[in-house]
Amino acid sequence: MGKLLNFIYIIFLQFSRQPIFWLLLVGFLAYEYLALSDISSPGDVLTSTSFLVQAGILAFILFGIILVQLDHRHHLEDLYSTIERGMLFNLIGKLLFGLLLSLFFTIIFYVFYLIYYLVQGFAFNHIFISAIFYMLLYFCITFFISYFIGILIAIWIKGRLAFPLALIAWGLIGPINTSFLGIHLTTLARWLNLGEPNPSGVYNGLYGLSIDWFYWLKHFVWIVTLIVFLLIALYKTYSIIKRKTFSKLIAFSFILLLVICYGLSLDRQLYITAQDEEISRELVEFLYYQKEQPEAKSLDIHALSYEINLEINRLLKTTVNMELINNQGELNELTLSLYHDFKVKELLVNGKIVQIKRDKDLVTIPLTEKWGQDESIKLTITYEGTSSSLFYANNRAIYLPYYFNWLPSVDASPSFEVDSYGTLVRNNHQLKYPTEFVLNYEGREPLYTNIPEVKPGQFKGTSSTGLSLLSGELQERSVEDVQLVYPSDIKGNHYNEMKDSTIMLLNYVSNNLGIENLTYPKQVWKAPTLSTSDNSMEEMVWYTPETLIFSYSNSSWYIDSPAYFTYWLFPAISWKYEDIEVEDRDVFRAFDLMYCYLYNQIHNIKDEGNFLDWYKNVSSQGQKKEVLYALSDWLMENDAIEEKQLFVKDWYNLMKNNNSSWENVYKLLEKYKGV
Repeated sequence: MGKLLNFIYIIFLQFSRQPIFWLLLVGFLAYEYLALSDISSPGDVLTSTSFLVQAGILAFILFGIILVQLDHRHHLEDLYSTIERGMLFNLIGKLLFGLLLSLFFTIIFYVFYLIYYLVQGFAFNHIFISAIFYMLLYFCITFFISYFIGILIAIWIKGRLAFPLALIAWGLIGPINTSFLGIHLTTLARWLNLGEPNPSGVYNGLYGLSIDWFYWLKHFVWIVTLIVFLLIALYKTYSIIKRKTFSKLIAFSFILLLVICYGLSLDRQLYITAQDEEISRELVEFLYYQKEQPEAKSLDIHALSYEINLEINRLLKTTVNMELINNQGELNELTLSLYHDFKVKELLVNGKIVQIKRDKDLVTIPLTEKWGQDESIKLTITYEGTSSSLFYANNRAIYLPYYFNWLPSVDASPSFEVDSYGTLVRNNHQLKYPTEFVLNYEGREPLYTNIPEVKPGQFKGTSSTGLSLLSGELQERSVEDVQLVYPSDIKGNHYNEMKDSTIMLLNYVSNNLGIENLTYPKQVWKAPTLSTSDNSMEEMVWYTPETLIFSYSNSSWYIDSPAYFTYWLFPAISWKYEDIEVEDRDVFRAFDLMYCYLYNQIHNIKDEGNFLDWYKNVSSQGQKKEVLYALSDWLMENDAIEEKQLFVKDWYNLMKNNNSSWENVYKLLEKYKGV
């Protein structure tokens, strides 16, 4: 050990005399300071440091080359060869020095990072722990691998030719390697990339940093592969190890590679963004659901209870016991909806195994005995798989809300649909009756749900809308008796402004439209999903009397425009909450725009009417076009506020009674406006 430490000390003395080391250290710290001072979020700053990592990769490749070439220049290899195992200790010492050097840079970066954001007023929470692992992975290990590559290049290639090869290696393994390889080699670039997987993406406040075990395994593949090349150098170039030892070490290395590659090949759910993937997570679902989906009429049945034994790790695995009651009439088969990537392993009806028919999201269950009206049956369904790319369920993040059919749903509609404008829309699978839930859970913690935890890992309660689960890179605090859950990279400011605006709208809509149980929930979740469909204001917020879920991504609870907040919240507490369905979703949009614009006018909330151009810009014809143009013109008039209020109130009743055809809306317009 003493001999090895002496070699490391000698290497340090050699290295510290190189001006490039001190120049790069100062440049590294200067770039870090500029990044920290420019980006307010401790999550965004890490995903935005790809240029720093790219520069560090080049620096460490050069460090490795320079150290080996110093030995060549001063003929130190001849000296080391006179020492017992001197050449071996020299190479091991160089590698350990590179590891310590990369760790030194990582620690410096982390200390600066931590101090800066704590001084800025952020509480020390889980994101700062995740940041340690992130920096170890994408700074320390990546820099060490780069240094290792530099050493191997210098061992195999003598002289100045090593430096052009260093530039090639630098272009291939950095986080911005697509700039060198081009878009046609995106898959190769993704596998070679040793930096942030989504360098041009944005930080996902729910999922957190890209520190999945998958990325660690990919780095380990690189390390083992480089060790193989080092062993070849020790055997061929330096003749340090014997043939038998060489063969054993090579065999062991290849076995280790096979084990790691097997781990890489396993199904898993990773966070991806549109910028850097061949296909974005939104497009995955769009391409699936734009194809024809099976049609099945939802039956008049409802769930009395769910008992769920749930394990979420790399995959979601669960056994669900359901009790259903039949309000339909006599039935010979039962149809449920379950997200298609959840593969049913076994299904029992009243304790007897049955063979189901699976068609995408639709599960058809034959009944061996006729199911009479007002009778109940018990189903036991075992299934597993990866969740939707828009609803996470793995050991990094969980977002399984009540409106997603992650549990078998009595609503037979698919998870998503593509509307007439080519927009991916989430279908609402919320329950309509009070249902008892028992959840036995094993997975990432803490887990937030809308039912109480009765003992560690077990939750029990009743909900009229469904069961929601949330976990991820989140923090929690309580304000009065309300539980707030929100991303760790924000301070959670402006909560009171959001709460006041929400309560005001809840009270107004409850009185104006006669919607019951519109109360401010005891749970408020901010779960940003960063999907294309979230650009639609109908997808921004979801509401139940138990939980208010904000899907948009920003740095506070409230948004800069109070008028926009109305447009985002209103759909959640009206037709989405009451689970109203219409044939043409443009009815919802037309109604929402008018109702929210009137609300903002009545409450003196500044509204420029930026959304109102939609009425005349949307594709329409016939009576639909007449209605939309008439609504646009009427809203531009600042009078007749009372008539407009009565009109939208009656319009909502038409939607509730499934009479909201454009013809009926036209007749309603005739009554109040005269078109």
